[in-house]
Amino acid sequence: MGGAFGSIKAVLRDPFAVANDEVVIVAYAISGAAPALFQQIECLLERGVRVRMLINRYEGQHGSVQVALHKLQLRSSHLLRIFSFLTKCEEADLHTKLCWPIETMPL
Repeated sequence: MGGAFGSIKAVLRDPFAVANDEVVIVAYAISGAAPALFQQIECLLERGVRVRMLINRYEGQHGSVQVALHKLQLRSSHLLRIFSFLTKCEEADLHTKLCWPIETMPL
């Protein structure tokens, strides 16, 4: 996230702290902020909060990201689901970044 938003840790901390049912994360890429994100996801899973992730071209994400998410999924397969956004058009990508607890999502 750009400098205007502060650290990814601060941006994720508040919405994740109030989530008690499900969190949906939509991301183009997971990179430098991955350790903070994985720590937040692990806390959610430990609290029994379901996490759904839609990641652009998941198989193309850095190997360390895939390994870390796979480890989390092995420990909490009933709570963590990961989906890969793929299209037939090679130029099309999912470039949305969205993270919001379902129960507090504005309509």
